[in-house]
Amino acid sequence: MLAGCTTKIASINPNQPMTGHVNQVFGYACDSFTWPYGPVDDLKQQALQQVQNQANNYAAAVGAKGGELINVTVKKEIWPWFWWLLGQKCVKVEGYARPKTN
Repeated sequence: MLAGCTTKIASINPNQPMTGHVNQVFGYACDSFTWPYGPVDDLKQQALQQVQNQANNYAAAVGAKGGELINVTVKKEIWPWFWWLLGQKCVKVEGYARPKTN
């Protein structure tokens, strides 16, 4: 039986109004066959880069110079296998992007 654990580790621009051109963004980065516990800074950076790229692409599509992330949640997921010694750790980023106004 597999049992995973999810923990919120950060948020970006929470409680922002959902007005104008707002699009959903999603990023996901994992390390498999590793010690599932401990820091995930590199995975967090990869997932945040994915959502920032999406935000900038959405902004460019509507003629803005850059995208702003709003109401973004960053979560760490661990999936231990093999007697809890080896497993997978992931960072999941979900939220929204809108064009920068300035």
